[in-house]
Amino acid sequence: MVRRHYNLPSLNALAAFEAAARHLSLTRASSELNVTPGAVSKQVKMLEDEIGRPLFIRLLRALQLTPEGETVYRTLRETFERISANLQSVHSDNAIRTVSIGATTAFAQLWLKTLSLMVAPHSFYVTWSAERRLPREAEILRDWLLTQTA
Repeated sequence: MVRRHYNLPSLNALAAFEAAARHLSLTRASSELNVTPGAVSKQVKMLEDEIGRPLFIRLLRALQLTPEGETVYRTLRETFERISANLQSVHSDNAIRTVSIGATTAFAQLWLKTLSLMVAPHSFYVTWSAERRLPREAEILRDWLLTQTA
């Protein structure tokens, strides 16, 4: 098996083993991964061959983790959970937030420039509504804010 940058086995083999260990079933792991049970079995066998130790005790219609398998499973479970949490955090940090401002003409003229300086460095989508048509300066500021936050 070809080694990668981090000197790890195939990520498919690691994912297949983790799912099989979590379910203690090749069939349920294959359903989760949308592959055949034979594909999961092959990936687990490749991982066992690469490690040089059995990770499962294969019983009739059941799997049991070996002590080495339990160690590998715990490590993979914790690592996959951390990766998942980090990716969700990054994803939610990049989510566009919406700020809606309803303002009178006087407020728009006096305060929107100051507000734009606070909003511009952040990922906000700004929508505007006013009781009356905004003066030309406020329209220019609104358009500038929308280009800065898009």
